[in-house]
Amino acid sequence: MVGLSIKRIVLRVDGVSGFEIPSQVNTGFGVFNTTGGFFQSILNIALGVAGIAAVFLVVKGGFELTTSGGNPQKIKEGKEQIVNALTGLLLIAAAVFVIKLIANILGESGISVGQ
Repeated sequence: MVGLSIKRIVLRVDGVSGFEIPSQVNTGFGVFNTTGGFFQSILNIALGVAGIAAVFLVVKGGFELTTSGGNPQKIKEGKEQIVNALTGLLLIAAAVFVIKLIANILGESGISVGQ
C-alpha cells in the first residue's frame, strides 16, 4: 500500500491566517519538496525510459543492417530505424532544454532535469 502524507507550512499574509502551502509530500516513491521535486522525478524517469528505448532502436537498426544480406529494402529500413532513433534523441535533448528554460523563467529552481 502506498501512503501519502503532507507536511504543511502555515503562512500569515496581511492578517489572513490559515492559508497553508504543503512544503513536503511523502509518497511511496520518495519525498518530494513542493512541485519541483515531483516534476524532476517524473522527468528523470521519462528521460531514462526514452534513452533506453533510443539505444534499443539504434541496436535494432544496426542488426537489420548487418543481417540485410544485401537486400536494398532491408538496408533502407535499418538506416531509417537508426536515423529515427537519433532524431528522437535530438528531440528529447531539445525538450529538456525547453523545460529548463521555462523553469528558469518561472523561477522554479527545484527542477534539474537529467540530474
